[in-house]
Amino acid sequence: MEDLLVDRGVWGAIVNDRPTVGIAVVTTIKMSGTAASTTLGSVPTTTSKGELSTAYHATLAKWDKMDLKARGLIHIYLKDSILMNVMDQDMTKGLWQKLENLYLSKSLVNVLFYRKKLYNLLLHDEDSFAAHLDNFNTLVNQLLAMDVQLIEGEKVVTLLCSLSNTWDNLIVVIGGVGSIEMLWETVCFTLLAGDMQQIGSESLSRDALTARG
Repeated sequence: MEDLLVDRGVWGAIVNDRPTVGIAVVTTIKMSGTAASTTLGSVPTTTSKGELSTAYHATLAKWDKMDLKARGLIHIYLKDSILMNVMDQDMTKGLWQKLENLYLSKSLVNVLFYRKKLYNLLLHDEDSFAAHLDNFNTLVNQLLAMDVQLIEGEKVVTLLCSLSNTWDNLIVVIGGVGSIEMLWETVCFTLLAGDMQQIGSESLSRDALTARG
């Protein structure tokens, strides 16, 4: 999400406060290990009262537009259950801080919550493996944000345990050609390929039944 906000040029709504008279609005972002500063605008303090009012309101309008865009982008990517908990935030900076406090806090309760969600994640026969893998990676990344790292072997075992019994034959094949420390990417590729093969087989079966009918 941070990368998206930086790419859209609205990360300043999170790292800076709403501008006030006499304060330059500067957004500092880090890209590829270097700092880049982008000046949104500044409000001079040496102009006449009328000029100051015009400059201030122009800068404020530009800031509010950026803040509204940033909040809208964040809202789009939040689940309804999460969005309900932060709807009281009318500024992007407050919204971001509340999300961090609620869901990225490194407390034992949050770590246990996401660990439990990860270990209880199950793929049902009617579900897509690709979507299941996305959900799995999301939980892993949430734990990573709390400085909880899973070694590749643990990720592999946890993912394989989340599959239904219909995947047993493929799991046996995977287990027969690799060790518990096998590359995560290799396992994911094998499972995705198996899923695509299964989808293709089901499509052919439906076509055959339709032709017979």
